[in-house]
Amino acid sequence: MARFSFHRFSRAFSLLEVLIAFSLLVVAALGVISIFRQSGVRGEAFSSEHFTAMFLAQKVLEDISAQVSENPHSFTDLIHGASGDKKSIINGGSPYFKLLENTANFNSLSEGEDQAITLDSGSLYNQLKNFACQVETRFVTDKVTGQPIANLIEVVVNISWKDVGGIQQTYSISQYLSGFNEDQFAITVAQVFPVSEDQAALSLWGWTSPGAAPTTGTFDSFMAANGGNRDIVLAIGRLSYLLDEGMGTTKVYNDKVDSYILLRNAALAGSDPATKKKAVSYQEKIAQSYEKKATQLFNLMSQAKPSVDYLKSQVMTDANLGSLLKSKKDPLKGLFQDCSLIIDQIPLNFAGAADEYDDLFKSPYRELLSARKVTPNVRRLIDIEKIGVLYQSYWIPGSSDVSSLRARIQEFRDKYQGKEPIFLRYLEREAAICATISSIRQYFGGSAGFAAFVDQVIDCKQNLLDLEDQVQ
Repeated sequence: MARFSFHRFSRAFSLLEVLIAFSLLVVAALGVISIFRQSGVRGEAFSSEHFTAMFLAQKVLEDISAQVSENPHSFTDLIHGASGDKKSIINGGSPYFKLLENTANFNSLSEGEDQAITLDSGSLYNQLKNFACQVETRFVTDKVTGQPIANLIEVVVNISWKDVGGIQQTYSISQYLSGFNEDQFAITVAQVFPVSEDQAALSLWGWTSPGAAPTTGTFDSFMAANGGNRDIVLAIGRLSYLLDEGMGTTKVYNDKVDSYILLRNAALAGSDPATKKKAVSYQEKIAQSYEKKATQLFNLMSQAKPSVDYLKSQVMTDANLGSLLKSKKDPLKGLFQDCSLIIDQIPLNFAGAADEYDDLFKSPYRELLSARKVTPNVRRLIDIEKIGVLYQSYWIPGSSDVSSLRARIQEFRDKYQGKEPIFLRYLEREAAICATISSIRQYFGGSAGFAAFVDQVIDCKQNLLDLEDQVQ
């Protein structure tokens, strides 16, 4: 049965999308500066120590922002640091001062070059030896609900020292940072927004009686016309609506991919260097379209699971289906099969996204790709391939083949050795996460977290096929 009833698409926002579809951004907002003195004389002029503290605090914030931008794992590390300990600026005492102690040739530090400020540093050591750094983090709360926002924190940098009179002084500066809190992977499921009764009715009317739906098209009006078991009919209506949305999503992104391919090919065929560079942007858009399509289909099928689980426990007799649905038994079986095909599209489109991102590092795009675009695309490629491993571990229980992913990470580690140290730390963390399928699943929350939720969505495929046999 052909299904063409596309509805206005309501875009879900899930953990997966936050993980794959989007690159983790640093929001540099509200540099609120305030000076806190535990004691001292009002109106006292700034000393040289105050200005040194201001410089140190700002540089620490810059270092933290750079770390979160280039190494998304740093955001969760900041959260775990919570109130933080007071650490000396000198002798490598403060982890937040790590890359500030040698800023010469910052983006190309070889191993051993980033040395701590020690007694051998001379006047710089004497200038900074009395300063200590403490970094605090706290979640920003939602003004409406009063609940903490999981992916938005305020970072407070406190620089303290004793003045010439032995009085403790503190300079503080704060900034909001946005990122992804990886602790959320331990949450059992991403938030699922059920299809409403009226949305289910809209799809049921369009499917069973196109042109005969009342103006309101409510679920109660459909039940009045159809009869049957209300809960069974509602579950079928919800699946029907989600299938319509899935088909609409597929069409939207397929059209985008086709359009971007034409634009990319035209840009590559141009002779002007500036025009050729546009091909990189179109290639990125192709990859992102596959990624977003896979993510949104995953979100839709996560909403399908409760209805599928419920229908598996029921028998779909004529009496339960009602007068309109019982005449559509073959299309009903097709509904379950088509939903299972939507699930099949998820890993295929993630794989498509990975292939398109991978092409960015090959000719002709490699020569056209600007340096600032390399690391974000590397991160997206690795994240997508981790999701692929989750699917692999479901279909091949006990499989431990992560060799291709590990080889890819090692390839980039070799390439960036002695360069961009923050990004290299990200790659080192990814190498640990991707050591085995078990370590990847553990990173994604294990048997009680997001990895298990992915398993449950994939498991819906077989359950949907089983539902065909329950239609009597």
